Amino acid sequence: MANYIFETYGFVTLTGADAMTINGTEGWKYIAIHVTTGSSASATITSDYIGTLGGKTNGGIDIAAGESLNIGTGENSVSGLTITAPSGCTVEVTGVKFQQIIG
Repeated sequence: MANYIFETYGFVTLTGADAMTINGTEGWKYIAIHVTTGSSASATITSDYIGTLGGKTNGGIDIAAGESLNIGTGENSVSGLTITAPSGCTVEVTGVKFQQIIG
């Protein structure tokens, strides 16, 4: 029997005021967060993870218009991550997870 690994992608757009939380049980290994260039406000990223997220110190990370933040190592699922888009902010969120098929 062969082992096949497939990548599964998910996309969502948050248009302020809106927020979403990503939990580990969902299985997302990578999360890319991009605030669109036309946004007039920054998105806020918070997490229950202790340490850095995408090279930024956790505890209220702001992502300005035109900026992006990539989170995840590919080994563990991203968990406890909240993305908040205030009024005037549009955030594009992309997630990647892997699915193993044995057949």
